[in-house]
Amino acid sequence: MNINVDDVVSYDGYSSRNTVTQPNERWRLVFKRWGSVVYSTPYTNDVPDYQKQGYWRGAR
Repeated sequence: MNINVDDVVSYDGYSSRNTVTQPNERWRLVFKRWGSVVYSTPYTNDVPDYQKQGYWRGAR
């Protein structure tokens, strides 16, 4: 089986977000089969800080 993870988006937004830093807005996908990890993607890039609406888009 092949799974392409070629377009992902991380997003965060709220009214006072432009005044804070959140250094770990990253994630990854973990694929398991019967409880065992068979593959995990690399972590995404962090969502930019100090913006009312921040996002990162790319491939994993």
